[in-house]
Amino acid sequence: EHYERVQDGIKWAKRIKKIGSRVAAGEVGKAFDIIKEGISDLTVGGEMYLYLVDELTGEPVRAKGWPLIITTPADLVPKLLPLMQVGIRAMCIYNGTA
Repeated sequence: EHYERVQDGIKWAKRIKKIGSRVAAGEVGKAFDIIKEGISDLTVGGEMYLYLVDELTGEPVRAKGWPLIITTPADLVPKLLPLMQVGIRAMCIYNGTA
């Protein structure tokens, strides 16, 4: 179990390094490809759909981008949320919006 966690940590650290390298090299498109690959590891399937519903007619709204597909997150996602919160807070402090 611990070995698998260490391997996951190493994999994510390498991804973050690749993303940073691509952004620094001006290859933002390639960085987004790496991000998309990582996001696919954070979902395990079990798709659900979020629809907007017209209050007058009770019918689902048919518009571009709707319905939103919601997938079941992997077990790792709740563990990453505190780290994401710290990152967002750090960016706010850095930008002077905190």
